[in-house]
Amino acid sequence: MLVTDPYDDLVLANDAAARTFNFDLGSALRKPIDKIIADTTMVKLIRDMRQSETRNGRRVVEHQLKGENASRTYKVTLSCVADRADGPAGVVAVLHDMTKEKEVAEMKSDFVSNVSHELRTPLASIKAYVEMLIDGEADDEKTKSEFYEVIQNEANRLGRLIDNILNISRIESGLVPINKGPQSLTVILKEAIEVIGPAGKSKQIEIEEQSTPVFYQTHADKDMLYQAVLNLLGNAVKYTPDGGRITVQTLVDETKRKVITRITDTGVGIPPKDLPFVFDKFYRAQANNRMAKGTGLGLSLVKAYYRNRAWRPPFRGEPGWQRQYVRI
Repeated sequence: MLVTDPYDDLVLANDAAARTFNFDLGSALRKPIDKIIADTTMVKLIRDMRQSETRNGRRVVEHQLKGENASRTYKVTLSCVADRADGPAGVVAVLHDMTKEKEVAEMKSDFVSNVSHELRTPLASIKAYVEMLIDGEADDEKTKSEFYEVIQNEANRLGRLIDNILNISRIESGLVPINKGPQSLTVILKEAIEVIGPAGKSKQIEIEEQSTPVFYQTHADKDMLYQAVLNLLGNAVKYTPDGGRITVQTLVDETKRKVITRITDTGVGIPPKDLPFVFDKFYRAQANNRMAKGTGLGLSLVKAYYRNRAWRPPFRGEPGWQRQYVRI
């Protein structure tokens, strides 16, 4: 908050304003606002409001304040105040930091744009092949079978996209049931590798499994672990060039009762600047956007599945409570 008098001198401010505009609160009072604040746009907003002499009403504008490392967006509310009804007016400026809201709105807009594109592509393929079938362009059974396979693949692609969006919503709202039980991580990994295998073979990618010969059990939800592993493997295939390698390694630390799975690949990798954001919903590294399509939900789902897995050993009396369990 900033308060100026009829002569544009600063008469009141709080600590938040001093931090935002980088001035010393103790020595700034009763000095011209343009000597205190280096942001010329903010100074102009205050002066224009004071010169308007609007006694009733206010002005609300959006202002972006550029900092050394990043810019922040503020909603600035300006109002005129006066000591006497007929006297000159000062100005009260209240700034509300809406950077987070702005980022969320942009993310939602980007998400809608991405999802619309992702939905439109398979729908266009389905529509095109259905029209060709109706027009009788598939004269033989082999061609018809090829058309049917394309339609089925595109329909499955649509289903996966819709499932991902629904799963995010359900997990965040707590509506996804968690069915915990004795599970072997090695078995789950083998199942996921078998499913992702054809996609890897189509790009001549070698998937190497380095797992312990001992089957350790965890008490967890099988479907969530399976989906998390499948998403990680799917990303590895997407962003690994033809002829690359994916390694799935399982390590066991018996002293800490932990089993660790590492999925590594020879792909393009993630730029360091993008690493803090890879688990955010809808976030995609710009450097790799052209290499593979997506909506940025895969790793967000992995994180959601992991959080909701909430490992714990079985309580006394529960099935398998006497067995040896390890943490993931």
